[in-house]
Amino acid sequence: MRLPKSLLLFTLLAALIFSPLYVWGQSDEYEAYKPDEFPEWAHSLRRFETIFFGSIPFTFLFGSLGFDMYAYSSSGFQQEYLPLFLGSSPEKEAFNRDTRWQKIGVSISLSLVIAFVDFLIDTQNNAEK
Repeated sequence: MRLPKSLLLFTLLAALIFSPLYVWGQSDEYEAYKPDEFPEWAHSLRRFETIFFGSIPFTFLFGSLGFDMYAYSSSGFQQEYLPLFLGSSPEKEAFNRDTRWQKIGVSISLSLVIAFVDFLIDTQNNAEK
């Protein structure tokens, strides 16, 4: 059974009109988190996660640059293998296709190492307090 267009239009308009009223009806009282509200391991896990995901773009960029510099130097500095944005060729595209998963694996591994080292430093600093 099909709904009449007027009923569908009325339902859509009612949802658009009355949904902001629900949001505005919420209380505006803001309570900041207390320092002891979350356990220490939750803070450490959140910091580890932030450092890990935040460092992935940088490790991918520098890892890709390292792979490209390796290809450029191992090919005898041929113009076909110029690093990153300096040039493109069929040989370089084939190299990029072949090493795509290696670049991703290296960047994730480096990000894990960076996050783990930060975790160790943070743990040591918390132990000294």
